Amino acid sequence: MRCFIAICLPEKVREGLTQLQHQLKQARADVKWVESGALHVTLHFLGEINAEECRQVEGMLRQIAVGCAPFTLKLQGIGAFPNLEKPRVLWVDIAEGKKALEELASSIAREGQALGFSTEKRPFAAHVTIGRVRSGLNLKSLALRMRQSVWAAPAAWQADYVYLFQSVLSSLGPTYTVLAEIPLGRMVHS
Repeated sequence: MRCFIAICLPEKVREGLTQLQHQLKQARADVKWVESGALHVTLHFLGEINAEECRQVEGMLRQIAVGCAPFTLKLQGIGAFPNLEKPRVLWVDIAEGKKALEELASSIAREGQALGFSTEKRPFAAHVTIGRVRSGLNLKSLALRMRQSVWAAPAAWQADYVYLFQSVLSSLGPTYTVLAEIPLGRMVHS
């Protein structure tokens, strides 16, 4: 099964991101927008793992989570990978809580590597993906809208849990299923 580890966003934050997507859609660029319910902060992409590896990852996350207190996150600013002129991925930046996210992602990568899981080739970049560009249609208009956006970021929120998700890809887009919901900063017996 295809899996990843993430932090979920509360409904109010997802609503705010949906408003931003609506503004950017006015550019009429060829973008596959991330559905509201699928918006999240990816900490680590695991790729294909089996049921036993899934149990190992869950155990690893429980150990890491005990030593990681809940933290505050706030979004601010929009951008694109690799850049606005040639965007492939549209994102919203993390303004507050970035260091805590980086430390958590680093712990997951380090412990995961010790268990034999692959590590990301690119350095961790704390963000929320809001869309993926499919073609060059209206990219100048999209870049202009992103630069001129007057979007007000949603209120900060408390990240209390880390999640292990399964991702099933289809022509309609990915479907995410929570395999484990692990509280930060406290011991929970499974």
